[in-house]
This record gives sequence, structure tokens and C-alpha cells, in this order.
Amino acid sequence: LLVSIAEHGLMPSNVAARTAVRRDRLADGLLAAVTPVLPGARETVVGPDRDRSHLLPGHLHLCLPGVASDEVLFLLDRVGVEASAASSCASGATEPSHVLAALGIPTEVARCSLRLTLGWSTTDAEVERALEVIPPVVRVAESVTTSVRNLDFVDAARASGAGPVTIMRVHVLGNVLGPIFV
Repeated sequence: LLVSIAEHGLMPSNVAARTAVRRDRLADGLLAAVTPVLPGARETVVGPDRDRSHLLPGHLHLCLPGVASDEVLFLLDRVGVEASAASSCASGATEPSHVLAALGIPTEVARCSLRLTLGWSTTDAEVERALEVIPPVVRVAESVTTSVRNLDFVDAARASGAGPVTIMRVHVLGNVLGPIFV
């Protein structure tokens, strides 16, 4: 629907421009805060020049390598920030986004995705709140994931031939949620 509205010029340009400014502030702030913890963090559909002019104004998609999306989404939900890991046309899916696969994003990286959607009603205060809570959530999730990833049972899974996706999904994620619940 948003694409249709934008394509047919039904979204006022001032609303689209304000939404894009908020999205850019959120993207730049999150990347600045998260990159020291996760050096591979990046916007998914933005090139090295960080040009976002080809994106819809309210879409922000990040890949946070080393942190399973499920962990981040669980923690964000606990602090009242709504986000997704799947493409918007497959919200609630447990598999990585088919859109990311079509873009050539490896499955291991796609499992570490975070999608935030801003709308005409998104306020500056909501963007500031997201900038306040998302970086610490990512740090907690990364810390717990790293500590679990270094345990003997992960080495055993690797030795038995389990691939990185299976290790992350079955062995690491299954053992990460316990410490996060506490």
C-alpha cells in the first residue's frame, strides 16, 4: 500500500521528506552506536556512499552480524520498541527474508537482520527513544550470544558437522534466551 501511495503521488512530499529525515537520523544514530560493538553492522540496501534516495522514506533495514534477530526482537519488545526481522511482506516468518536472499545477502547475515518502519505518525520522540534503547539491547544480545558461542557444546556441534545456521539457530539461540529472560 505504501508503495502504491508513493507511486501515485498520494503521499504529500513534505510528509515523505519529514519521514526520510527521521529515518536517516535513526539509521545514522544506530550505526554510530552499534558499530563499535558489531563492526560488521550495516544498512542492508544502502551502498558504501550511504545514498538513501532510492529507498521508501520510512524503511530502515540493518544487518547486525553475530546477533540473532530473535534475541534483539525479544528484548526490543520488552522495552516497547516494535521491529521485525523479516521483510514486510512476510512479517512473522521464522525464516530469513526472501528479499534479502534475492539481494544476495548470505543466510547467516540475513538471520541477523532488523527492520524498522517509520510512518507519517512517527514522532521525533519515538526516534529518540529507539536511539536510546536499541544500542544497549544489541550490546546485551551480542554479549550473551558471544558467551554462549564459546561454550563446549557449540564446539561439539561444530565438530559433529553442524553448519553456522544450525549452530546459531538450534544451539546458540536456544541457550541464549535463558540468560536474557533473567
